[in-house]
Amino acid sequence: SSDVCSSDLLCGREWERVGENAQWEPLVLALLSTVAPDAIPRSIFRVGPDELQDALQAWLKELNHYSLIELQEEELSIHRLVQEVIRRSEACPDRKASLEITIPVLGQANPGAGFQHWEAHRKLEPHWKECWEGIQREGVVSEEAGGLLNQYAYYLDDQDRKSTRLNSSHLVIS
Repeated sequence: SSDVCSSDLLCGREWERVGENAQWEPLVLALLSTVAPDAIPRSIFRVGPDELQDALQAWLKELNHYSLIELQEEELSIHRLVQEVIRRSEACPDRKASLEITIPVLGQANPGAGFQHWEAHRKLEPHWKECWEGIQREGVVSEEAGGLLNQYAYYLDDQDRKSTRLNSSHLVIS
């Protein structure tokens, strides 16, 4: 749907510029179209084999070059309109397929449970939420989806307990 595309990059005609990394095009598009648009931890793009890592970093640099994303040291952001253009491009998998690609990647980006990982969880939370909403909307049923929902629920429960403890200690101190 070239009428929707504001850049050849989004329609797939310029993906070859990144050379042999073209095989990863659907994965990159799926990730960028599925996660929340703001403060995307770059750790999400640091999972998988070295070959995938190299491809993802090349895509991110290329997208940044075209000002389609904003790269910072530890995170990136993408404009919601750019996400919509990606979703409508022929090169991007459909919504359900994009979720099925993104869910295990987000699951692998989780550093683990526990207090020491709360900051990383805080950064992943909007992306877990975006996937949770997509899982419900698209009816995705898989072991990976269940695992991601469990990670998200554990984080929310942990934060709720922390909040309750803080509120309780505040009441006792006052």
